[in-house]
Amino acid sequence: MTWRYALAVEADAGGEHVWTIREIHTSDRGVLRGYSDPVPALGGSRGDLLAQCDLMMAAATGRVLDLTGDQPRMVHRHQLTLAAREGWHRG
Repeated sequence: MTWRYALAVEADAGGEHVWTIREIHTSDRGVLRGYSDPVPALGGSRGDLLAQCDLMMAAATGRVLDLTGDQPRMVHRHQLTLAAREGWHRG
């Protein structure tokens, strides 16, 4: 099993889409096995913090953890719902 950061999108109580960064855990074949709550950028030093930020920024080019449906799933951004895609482009 491996882990990495991923962008995640979910709907809040009011139905608005919220974007976060989460740790995801996948099998060696890339199957989603679990994910964390949203994670902050933290470091024991400036260098550690910047390294964490670099890893988090790399998540912007990968698949997205879509938490808007009944089951969590990893998707390419073109597979997101229209409302979630609009949030992607507002950034």
